[in-house]
Amino acid sequence: MSQRINPPYGEPGGEFAQRSEQLRQASVLPKIDFRSPDSLTPNPRNPRTHSRHQIRQIAESIKAFGHLVPILIDEKGVILAGHGRFAAANLLGLRTVPTVTAR
Repeated sequence: MSQRINPPYGEPGGEFAQRSEQLRQASVLPKIDFRSPDSLTPNPRNPRTHSRHQIRQIAESIKAFGHLVPILIDEKGVILAGHGRFAAANLLGLRTVPTVTAR
């Protein structure tokens, strides 16, 4: 008599699968929107500055790997984090950049 062994996370359609689907639908992950750099405003109180050399390095990284981290903005489009990525996108002449809005 063989004993049936369930997969580590239960049966398909079981309690674990149902809870996973509920979490997926609730989507606690941030939504990434692609916006024009022209629609974003650098924060005048940004304490960090980047040299031209650093901006070129960031631009080369974006060309090689794409945007790995979106620019964090507020609901008015003011940049909260990602001023270097914003400057590099402008240097590259990109028409859109990935953003996440902090709410």
